[in-house]
Amino acid sequence: MRIDYQKLGERIQQRRRALGMRQSELAERVDISNNHLSGIETGRQKPSLDTLFAISSCLKTTPDYFLYGVSEKGPTPQALMDAIAQVPDSDKPLVGGILNLFIERSHTTPPNRGSA
Repeated sequence: MRIDYQKLGERIQQRRRALGMRQSELAERVDISNNHLSGIETGRQKPSLDTLFAISSCLKTTPDYFLYGVSEKGPTPQALMDAIAQVPDSDKPLVGGILNLFIERSHTTPPNRGSA
């Protein structure tokens, strides 16, 4: 499998913008030059593993999201992950319980075949 560095860069740029972060701010946090980050975002330069992990950490996602467009545990939409991250820690068990109810229901409820 080949890595599509242009797509990787586009995902980094989209995620950075979604978080309202300037390119210079991310470059400073990751300790790389703004030009290097620009090259990564345009697919002209390849990030090292250390840089990719640092970018992922700063942008609150996984390297898998940048590499493949999905989180490491499956195709969970980034927007859902972001929403859960905003829930106060004290309420996260409640969110987990609600999600588990949906999972259980999907395993026990027969598919809707329509009404006769």
